[in-house]
Amino acid sequence: MSRYALPFLVLIVLVSSVGVAHGWLTGRWGVSADLQRAAAALDRFPNTVGDWTTTETFPYDADDMARSGIRGHVGRAYRNTRTGEVLQVLTVCGRGGPISVHTPDVCYVGAGYSQVGALHRMTGPPAGTTFWQGRFVKTTGVVPQQLDIYWAWSRDGAEWAAPDNPRVTFAWAPSLYKLYVVRSSAGASAGDASDAQVQGFLSSLLPQLKPVLGQPE
Repeated sequence: MSRYALPFLVLIVLVSSVGVAHGWLTGRWGVSADLQRAAAALDRFPNTVGDWTTTETFPYDADDMARSGIRGHVGRAYRNTRTGEVLQVLTVCGRGGPISVHTPDVCYVGAGYSQVGALHRMTGPPAGTTFWQGRFVKTTGVVPQQLDIYWAWSRDGAEWAAPDNPRVTFAWAPSLYKLYVVRSSAGASAGDASDAQVQGFLSSLLPQLKPVLGQPE
């Protein structure tokens, strides 16, 4: 396993496991045509994003994902061909109820990480885009882990937002995407170099996602 896989696999295990109870309680496992289309669209998720190229894809257990209400998933590591920097990207799709909950500030703290400082909302680009950002550290174990995690939701891949209460905003969405970007950091504080790097990546990725994930006319 590469050194980039570990923080990503921590995220995907948390996303798949903590949603199980919620999914079973809702009893909403029927898959609508809209949700089928939204999940299938993830197969066209871009391998190349500006100067960033996919170097790894990450496996997952389809049954675990289905039990948690996740109907589609794509997870990749992207390396910048100019700087060598690496970002892990996870996108999941499902009904609004399960996908709107279980954010990293809850899941990672529950898994033994400590949140450093408050969450902050990163804006754009593109204009109108907002993402939550949080820093999480785990000092136990052989190698301390320090992660900057960014996340937002979209109904159609065209507009990505980080509302104050996503459970209310997206609860009744028939299909919903949640996008995570994970950066392993070393010494940068929230809101500086990490934001600039991720903003650069998103400024290339999000315009590509609009036609890929968008609802057909």
